[in-house]
Amino acid sequence: MADDVVIGQVTVSTIVRGPIQKGFLSYWVASRFQGQGHASRAVGLALRVMTEDLGLNRAEAHTQMENLSSHRVLRSNGFTPWGIASAHIYINGSWRDEVFWERRLSDASPG
Repeated sequence: MADDVVIGQVTVSTIVRGPIQKGFLSYWVASRFQGQGHASRAVGLALRVMTEDLGLNRAEAHTQMENLSSHRVLRSNGFTPWGIASAHIYINGSWRDEVFWERRLSDASPG
């Protein structure tokens, strides 16, 4: 939120428990609020929830190849790219490649 207005969203989904303990992170920020650090701060807070509250070991995310802003957001929060999925998402009438990202959150054994 900025000045009590919702400007974006962070979602933790596809949580897998048991021996895997991971969740998928996605986010967006309204275009007029981009480039102000909101996404980086929101992702950082979500990672803290994933680690401290949910006890997850791994966070994953995807970005479109050309979305360099999101690449920076993820890198600044400790993510590293681990692969490229060809024609992974259908947007605006065409299939687009995506970069797959990962971040290890903890060394705790599954509880």
